[in-house]
Amino acid sequence: MMNVHTHSTYQRSFCSPLVARMGPSLVAHHFERASALRASGERLFDFTAGEPDFDTPVQIAAAAHRAIDTGATRYTPVTGTEAMKAAIRQKFSRDNNLEFGVREVAASAGAKPMLAAAIQSVVGPGDDVVLAKPYWPSHVNMIRMCGARPVIVETKQASGYKLTPDCLYGALTAHTRLLILCSPSNPTGAVYTAAELEALGRVLLCHPKILIVSDDVYEHIVFPPARFSTLAAVEPRLRARTLTVGATSKSYAMTGWRVGFAGGPEGWINAIGTIFADAFGNPSAVSQAAAIEALTGDQTFLSDWRQSYQQRRDLTVRSLRKIRGLEPLVPDGTFYAWVDCSALVAGCASHNHRIGGSGDLANRLLNEARVAVVPGEGFGSTNAFRLSFAVGERELCAGLQALAEAIPSIAQGRASGARSGGEMRPNR
Repeated sequence: MMNVHTHSTYQRSFCSPLVARMGPSLVAHHFERASALRASGERLFDFTAGEPDFDTPVQIAAAAHRAIDTGATRYTPVTGTEAMKAAIRQKFSRDNNLEFGVREVAASAGAKPMLAAAIQSVVGPGDDVVLAKPYWPSHVNMIRMCGARPVIVETKQASGYKLTPDCLYGALTAHTRLLILCSPSNPTGAVYTAAELEALGRVLLCHPKILIVSDDVYEHIVFPPARFSTLAAVEPRLRARTLTVGATSKSYAMTGWRVGFAGGPEGWINAIGTIFADAFGNPSAVSQAAAIEALTGDQTFLSDWRQSYQQRRDLTVRSLRKIRGLEPLVPDGTFYAWVDCSALVAGCASHNHRIGGSGDLANRLLNEARVAVVPGEGFGSTNAFRLSFAVGERELCAGLQALAEAIPSIAQGRASGARSGGEMRPNR
């Protein structure tokens, strides 16, 4: 097997300078470690997954079957079929009070290509792109891939980990080209209110050269009394420079179908289409047929799923609050709990058995208790971790119990349980 040094040298020889600027994905790393354990037959509690545990609704899958049966399996226009674009326009009108023309919307093979192309099409070397921390790591790497500079604004728990007008104003420079807003937020679950977006909008109106990407992929997973709002609808004067991005992945349990979409200025959509034509191609014809049904068909199941997520959120937060040294944020949206572990880390340091942040903690939880979480380092924060509660309630309860039993042992500087010292063997 290739040793680590040889592998890193081998990898560098194939990397362009832009790729070399990208950081490794800790989210993918911990997901893959958990997957390797499961594949080897290990019992573990996996709270890393960023996808629903529900199956794609049958009516959506049936639409895909019809597309296959009728031969709708060929290339489509790179930004989607006319029927797909009509479905996107209908969705924006119904859910967001945003009216787009047919040339102002596009579909993509997942939200990631849409976001990457959206950034690539408007920024380059010498440009600054502002985003809040904790951040979704792909946003940062997408910026770096363009040769642009991510300007990362640290947010506080006191503000719900949301960007404030003062923080936004302080981050803007003559080089600022783009702002990325993510609400509901991955990883914190923070949801911007309409008033908070209006306040940010007032800052942006004073800077007419700045464009905005609104990443709304968790739009339908928002827990009352919180309500979802999006910037272009809240502040129509910013509509002409805002790209609003959505996806069927999270809301409709369609992560594997790979369909994203966006609405925004025609010129921006055209630029994205130019990139798609040579870099990404069109989204799957069959997946588009399924997505049309998702966006235009029965939406009633969404409230049932949302209620289920909210019950699991409340269970998760109650359980985590009982564990000394952990402080979860109550998420207003998504299916993630953002858990501050700074008190645990500080307590360990005071007892001379140091935990070097959430990465060390996540490794110990996986190695000793077979509980998999994603450390905050992957999102720009050292003393927190992300825990997905998009798992069945029985599994969630058992995993939270395993975590609760492991933390006291870790805090006291001793191995927890029978898996003491058991490092996971490399996946060969």
